[in-house]
Amino acid sequence: MIGLIILSILFIFCVIFLILYITFVKGLNQEKFDQICDKKIARISTKNNLAFLSDLHLYNFSEERLKIHSVIFGKKFSYLITNYSLIGNVEGIKYDNSWIFYNRKTKSQEYIENLIDLGKQNIREIAGILAINTDFLVSIAVVPNECDFKIKEAEEKQNFVKNYSKLNHLINEFEYKNVGSFKPEQIDEKFKLLKKKNDERKSR
Repeated sequence: MIGLIILSILFIFCVIFLILYITFVKGLNQEKFDQICDKKIARISTKNNLAFLSDLHLYNFSEERLKIHSVIFGKKFSYLITNYSLIGNVEGIKYDNSWIFYNRKTKSQEYIENLIDLGKQNIREIAGILAINTDFLVSIAVVPNECDFKIKEAEEKQNFVKNYSKLNHLINEFEYKNVGSFKPEQIDEKFKLLKKKNDERKSR
């Protein structure tokens, strides 16, 4: 009898969890996902005593040429993080200009830009602004855990598409690499330079 009661309680909890999960997934738009990622990035940065910059936009005259949701200034690398609220499957070929996204929420097929190509562009742009080697920059396209990324060998040594839950592990992996560290004043200089560029955009 007690066993039956326990099973009934567990069943009720599972049903409640499933309802909450489905509600969360259906309501997860880009704005909400950005907020979730912002909180995680703030936690990672605070825990590791790293500077970070949010909502970076760069322009050529009036045309936006670059948007990065967050930049974390690590001791060994800087991480260019862009969030994509993709719930479903992403398929295609690494070198295609666009990939196929099977949207689980709308049950439709869409085309999205090649996230690895966008990451390459981000790395080139930021390396030029900071006047540093591209080897010190890591681009990370963050997608929800519910996104199944099926493009084989798409990722490169410093250009990734990662589920939200794997972000912290990836950053730690790079920060523990056996390479030299930037001096605190060098990190501060990079932060101030990008912040200045971003503030110029806000004052337009």
